[in-house]
Amino acid sequence: ARSLGRVNVEPIAAGSGVDAAGMRFEFLATPHDGAEPIAVTISRGGQRCGILTDLGYPFPGLADALATLDFVFLESNYDPDLLAANPRYPYPLKSRIKGNGGHLANSEAAALVAGLPSDRLRRVVLSHLSEENNRPELAMATFAAVMGARVAEQGMRVGVAWRHKPMLLCGVI
Repeated sequence: ARSLGRVNVEPIAAGSGVDAAGMRFEFLATPHDGAEPIAVTISRGGQRCGILTDLGYPFPGLADALATLDFVFLESNYDPDLLAANPRYPYPLKSRIKGNGGHLANSEAAALVAGLPSDRLRRVVLSHLSEENNRPELAMATFAAVMGARVAEQGMRVGVAWRHKPMLLCGVI
């Protein structure tokens, strides 16, 4: 607070939007079991990107929002086999993660993109990967298996956001 000086804080609500720095930020409610979880889309000059994590499940309206994007950071949180075999996670936690208030599995994220009616989405960064229940190569392999030749046909670039190190977006874009 000392280095920023006076900051005007305005609460945001799902379904609302804010214009700032020449961009439009819109907020979409997600069914994740956190406190008022939202996904964010950002628009500027006809281009749209989204940060879609903590999604819960492929809820109504999610695919519609995804279809309007050119670029997305999309939750691909867990591999079902790794989650099931994880001895450190008790059954209630596993159920929560897989449930409607939890997270998207790799296959759910891939199916969302595969089911889009248009080829507008050209850049996908699989993100919010579980440290214990996923691996980047599993997320990528699942995405490739579900998408098949559509990735190359659409000129789509796909990458993974690493958990503890930066990624080069130019490698995805």
